[in-house]
Amino acid sequence: MRRESVRFAAGLAAIVMIVAACGNDTGSGVTVSDPWARESTSVQDAGAAYFTVNAGAEGDTLLSVSVDSSVAAMAELHEVVEVEMSTTTMGDMSSTTMEGMGGETTMGGITGMAMQPVESVAIPANGSIEFKPGSYHVMLMGLAAPLEVGNTFDLTLHFEKAGDVTVTVEVREQ
Repeated sequence: MRRESVRFAAGLAAIVMIVAACGNDTGSGVTVSDPWARESTSVQDAGAAYFTVNAGAEGDTLLSVSVDSSVAAMAELHEVVEVEMSTTTMGDMSSTTMEGMGGETTMGGITGMAMQPVESVAIPANGSIEFKPGSYHVMLMGLAAPLEVGNTFDLTLHFEKAGDVTVTVEVREQ
């Protein structure tokens, strides 16, 4: 009898591990895994959240995100893009323009990075998109309180096909 209990417990543990490895399955083939956010300081008004989205055979589109107002005033999909920056000096006046961000194009510029909101993110069929530092991410603006290591909060992802998927985000060290 004891041997059967051990086998049952081992089998149950294996099933739990397999289900956990699948992430938050929406039933539509979309899964969201490893949701986390960077810790913030008391002087920061914004934060960022990250995760990986895997799509099923049909693919899907992440349309928007939302968070409870007890966490932040608003949440937006953002991406980091490479931009051409140029500095022109005329006497005591200096100006910087960025190509690709609505600024003027000037010659002899340097490359930099800028963040911009995006309207949606397409997840290809049987593919994945990683929301990570320096790439796609969720921008949390108007933080109600600092994001502290070990805390969690819910983030709702709004998909075109899968509908709303809520994940629990863990705050981690940077």
